[in-house]
Amino acid sequence: MCHRRADQPGKSRNESRISAAPPLPGVAREFHATAASAQLTTTLYIVGLSIGQLIYGPISDRFGRRPVLLLGLVLYTVASVAASLSPSLGALVAARVAQALGGCVGLVLGRTIAHDGDIRMALGSGCVEHRERRRAVRDDAVIAGNARRACPAARDVRTR
Repeated sequence: MCHRRADQPGKSRNESRISAAPPLPGVAREFHATAASAQLTTTLYIVGLSIGQLIYGPISDRFGRRPVLLLGLVLYTVASVAASLSPSLGALVAARVAQALGGCVGLVLGRTIAHDGDIRMALGSGCVEHRERRRAVRDDAVIAGNARRACPAARDVRTR
């Protein structure tokens, strides 16, 4: 059952969350591929996101939150550049998997850091109260929501 969202009239919740679906026909045309091949960019992204969530917890327990978070962000950034410069569909799919593996570090460690009380690293203070942690998690949700809304605008700039 799809409910209408107040912030996006005419779109259901499910439609507004699928940000990769609209450009898929363009990806297929650009790389002279089938629609099914272009859909691999989304399918394998989700697989990479799932795998990354399984591995970042134990890795961050072993090596620490901050180094793993920074490594994931660097991986995501490099993979994003690689995806934007992909010469073939295969390269784009590989870059999207790397994006997922790097990007999911924020999904895993964002809440973990807030839960651990390690949010002081981000806020720059020594001791963080429970109220400040809640505020940081709320701010993270607001930033993530705005980033999703900005993605279509970034895509429009790239296609001009």
